Amino acid sequence: MPFASVFFTTLFAATAFASPLKTRQSDSVQNLPRLLVPLVEDQPDTNFGTLFTGNISAQGGQHQISMLTSFDIEITRPICALSFVASGIEENYQFTGTQRFEVWDMPPFNYKEVTWNTHDQPTKYNGIININPQGESNSLVFPCRYPYNELMVKSVDGDDVYIDWFELAHPILGLLLTQSYE
Repeated sequence: MPFASVFFTTLFAATAFASPLKTRQSDSVQNLPRLLVPLVEDQPDTNFGTLFTGNISAQGGQHQISMLTSFDIEITRPICALSFVASGIEENYQFTGTQRFEVWDMPPFNYKEVTWNTHDQPTKYNGIININPQGESNSLVFPCRYPYNELMVKSVDGDDVYIDWFELAHPILGLLLTQSYE
């Protein structure tokens, strides 16, 4: 009997310590934009509010359209990675030209009032996203800013580009912000 007692005690201890005591949260959370606000150079005093579509364009450094975007941020995951996902039905997106855009941190903005002429200047350059028309682009990693990560996505200076998409959750199409612990 002592052998059976030792065996079951050892088995119980090994099982108890080998399995987690509580379920760990997922290591990452994916967020879609809560706001997509166009800034249109050719209509500099027009506020467009928030839309379900995104557009980044420029022709010869003129006729620029940039987007302000905002993501809800969970405070427990301090690292953000932004990418662009092209998937689903091709009628929901169109890319011509260089197929790349810059990403900048922005101060808070009022989506009901902001225009090309009234938006604040970007505060920090995060890098360039190169769109992969068959999947997910490169990711730009930066610290999350709680409670909202507000960004500007715009054409790279001098590029001729036309990027137009309908932001979708299933399948994912458009900007995707992934939060993680590290």
